[in-house]
Amino acid sequence: MTPWTRHGLAALAASASLARLAGAAPADAPPATPSTATAEPAGATPAPPPDAAPAPAAVPTPSPATSPAATPVPAAAAPNAPPSAVSPAPATGDRGAATTSAPPPEKEVPSSLELSLSIGPTVMYGEAANPEYDPSVSRFGIFGSFGVGYRSSYFVDPFIEIGYGSLATGEVVLPNGPWGAGGTLKQQLSVVTISPGITADIWRFRPKFGMGLSFVTESYAFGGQEHSSTQPPLLAQLGLGFVAVDVPRFRLDVEARTVIMQGADVHFTTIDVVLRADAIYFGGS
Repeated sequence: MTPWTRHGLAALAASASLARLAGAAPADAPPATPSTATAEPAGATPAPPPDAAPAPAAVPTPSPATSPAATPVPAAAAPNAPPSAVSPAPATGDRGAATTSAPPPEKEVPSSLELSLSIGPTVMYGEAANPEYDPSVSRFGIFGSFGVGYRSSYFVDPFIEIGYGSLATGEVVLPNGPWGAGGTLKQQLSVVTISPGITADIWRFRPKFGMGLSFVTESYAFGGQEHSSTQPPLLAQLGLGFVAVDVPRFRLDVEARTVIMQGADVHFTTIDVVLRADAIYFGGS
């Protein structure tokens, strides 16, 4: 082998070694020096020799500035989180709607046909028919009434009432005289009233006003004979009741009222106990 041949083989072996080193160098390795005989133009990728294995691609190391932000783990995915932390909080809108929701409207009391029954003692005022017998007359009596009213949902309730009362009684012993033999004279003053009117419920108070017709009867019994006379004066009554007991369908009132019968010059005051009951409802149950 000639010296020129040996020099050529040595140059070929040196260029192959440089090509392997260039392929295995990292991406950030400095470029080959210009003195290398086999350097290629800038921008050209050196081709590896046929017998060289392909170099693995270099994995770039991300810098801290370009690292992706850590994704927060949801509370529901945390395995050791307490139940209170995992449970979703109720929506503010739903809680607010439940808190501020209006209460259900109260059920209105239906209208009804009301029946009433009252009874109580009376005190009568007025001039006696026979003043000479006045000391024997008792001005205390009793009065009772039955009424039918319409209990509506409005402020005023109309009614009509029929009553009867024994207002005064008396007995006097008469001596013998021009009328004949003496004896006991029995007297009684009674009244029948028919009075439409109106009432109203104001809290637990129940004022009443009515006007109507009355029949005032004076009765005498003497010597086995009975006589009577009747007057039909107009009447006016004013009352004020207090609802002492109020349960479904039933009410119990204590009522004071005055009844004036101007044509007969008689009026009386009574303290009644009134029982009221709803017989029929209208528009509800």
